Amino acid sequence: MLDKMRRNVRRLSWTLWLVIAAFIILYFPDFFAAGPDNEVARVDGQVITLTEYRNALNEQMNYYRGLNNGDLPENFVQQIQLHNVVVEQLVRRKLILAAARDQGFEIAPQEIRDRLVQFPAFIDESGRWIGVDEYRNVLARSGIDQATFEQNMVEELLVERVTGLLTEGIQVSDSQLQELYQRQNERVRFDYIQVRPTAFQAEVLNEIDDAALRSRYTDNTESYRLPERRKVSYAVVDTEALRDVVTVDDEALRAEYEASLEDFTTDEQVKARQIVVRVAPDATEEDRATARAAAEAALARVRGDEDFAAVAEEVSDDPSSATGGDLGWVTRGRQVEGWDEAGFALEAGAVSEVTETPFGFVIIQVDERRDARVQPFEEVSGQLEQRLAWDAAEARAAEIADEIRAAVLRGSNLPDVAESHSLTVEESPLFGQDAGFGEYTSREFTSRAFSLGAGRVAEPLRVRRGYLVFRVDEIEAAHLPEFEDVVAAVRSDEAEARSIDRARERAAEFVSRIQAGEELAAIAEEATAVVDSTDLVTRDEVIPALGRAPGLMEAAFEAGLDGAGGPLDVNGRFVVFRVVEHQLPDWTLFAGQSDELRDQEAAQQRNRLFEAYIGALRDRYAVTVNQNLVDSFAG
Repeated sequence: MLDKMRRNVRRLSWTLWLVIAAFIILYFPDFFAAGPDNEVARVDGQVITLTEYRNALNEQMNYYRGLNNGDLPENFVQQIQLHNVVVEQLVRRKLILAAARDQGFEIAPQEIRDRLVQFPAFIDESGRWIGVDEYRNVLARSGIDQATFEQNMVEELLVERVTGLLTEGIQVSDSQLQELYQRQNERVRFDYIQVRPTAFQAEVLNEIDDAALRSRYTDNTESYRLPERRKVSYAVVDTEALRDVVTVDDEALRAEYEASLEDFTTDEQVKARQIVVRVAPDATEEDRATARAAAEAALARVRGDEDFAAVAEEVSDDPSSATGGDLGWVTRGRQVEGWDEAGFALEAGAVSEVTETPFGFVIIQVDERRDARVQPFEEVSGQLEQRLAWDAAEARAAEIADEIRAAVLRGSNLPDVAESHSLTVEESPLFGQDAGFGEYTSREFTSRAFSLGAGRVAEPLRVRRGYLVFRVDEIEAAHLPEFEDVVAAVRSDEAEARSIDRARERAAEFVSRIQAGEELAAIAEEATAVVDSTDLVTRDEVIPALGRAPGLMEAAFEAGLDGAGGPLDVNGRFVVFRVVEHQLPDWTLFAGQSDELRDQEAAQQRNRLFEAYIGALRDRYAVTVNQNLVDSFAG
């Protein structure tokens, strides 16, 4: 199932994320709510906010839940790198908007009006535009600012304009079509062995003498240049440790409770099931009538004592049909327009009439109800105490860190000041700017450490455990080391180079012997290697044991039946092969598949062109991503 979802991630095209963006705006009012001022990314000076990123990620999660009947595997986001996919989508949108701005593209008011009438929420039951007043009312009820909504629509139209101009006129020739058909339908199966350079390490090490090492060092001196390195002494003010000693009085707890009542208020909920008969936004009146009739027939079956879940499994067009329409607990204000009015009007055990929503017709059954409720102070006081204790500990940790730095700047000794706060000063090893040391490897830490002079103390830095206070103790300038200082690295490099050469030579010898008629199995036994076999594969498939190896695949197809080839360098190993089966395409089926193949190739060409365009925009505009913040969503 994860493989299916990974494939869907790879297929996310620029057209899909435009649709998703529009959906977020219309059905997730929090998209424009004020959120933390954290920056997830910045593109040509334009910020992608944490709120924007969080909502886009949530919408993608909902998309994949729909593919998998509402469930997702544990650590799903991390496993398919969805957090990175989403930030890339948002960055690309900003890049295209920057290009549209610089190229002078503009959107006419009529284009905005034409787009508005395509939104289901702005179309009445007869399929007509609801009018300006009701349009404004819909936005107001959803908590969406009209100017912001329309500005975002302008941006979506600009993105469509740029990408449309970029990819219009793409054509697929007959020769391209034939080549694609052949790539997809010609197959080979081959046996192979891998000759690994590591197998020759011990052999070549015994052959390396001092003269060879000095020659390598002389010929490659610059590759052994050591970058500037630094050493710091540091102390960490541990927020977690301080949290155990701070106290919070009852008055502060009650004040926090009153200020946070919204956090402890649970809106009205119903435990519900639904049957959905979907209707396309551009459906005709006849189509809508047919859909309503199907929904009425389903309702009649339910009222005729058929089990609601069974009818939902058979009839419903919603992903919840797999679980009998079960939605679990539904909170008021979270469903599409029209759902709440029908669902929350029902008592437990009741079934609604057929109700129209922007997506079609729905029938709702309510199993249980929960009234809106505010948790009393006594229930949440422990949670509030933890929150306030953490805030107090965090504030105190920051104060202590500032006090330590100020004292050292005034001339006090760092270990003495740290000891006065029951902290221990530790020393780092020499480290480079591109690496850091231990758990302190962030770009912010290393940039601070390398911007200070010797003996200087940095401003406290927030790290995982608390606040880091450090002083630069030693600066080692970049320099070319003496041969004796890097002889171990030189020996390792020489051994690696010789091992690669030896493996390549041995593999080339094996190819000659196979071509002369020797069996691959006999050669493998001599080389203490294993003969592996592929399945019948096309040129573009991946061999699981080898990974992606386009050069090897092309060579196998060129060799033909019983042909041998190699050595091919595949991820640091040399592969020798013999083709044991070769299937040619069945060209009698070509005509029946040509239309589908033409569409497929045109889509691939559009995507290739689009990727090249995005690459060019990245070269033109500055892009920065707060990867630490993005990675925090990977769990």
